[in-house]
Amino acid sequence: MRMMVSALALAALVGGAGHAATFVQKDTATLRALDKITGRSTDIDVKVGEPVVFGSLKVELQVCYQTPPEEA
Repeated sequence: MRMMVSALALAALVGGAGHAATFVQKDTATLRALDKITGRSTDIDVKVGEPVVFGSLKVELQVCYQTPPEEA
């Protein structure tokens, strides 16, 4: 059975009131998949708009936002 999942990378704001994070739009994201049978994890690089198949899972990234590394 093939499952289709649309992945939407969302970031949460961290910090107190009045502290807004600066988000930068990216064209790729790295997702980590876990095989619960073997306990192995695999990193999957996904480009926006290009579906990636991992086993019976199909992932399509629609948008990706990231905060700069210097922000909390």
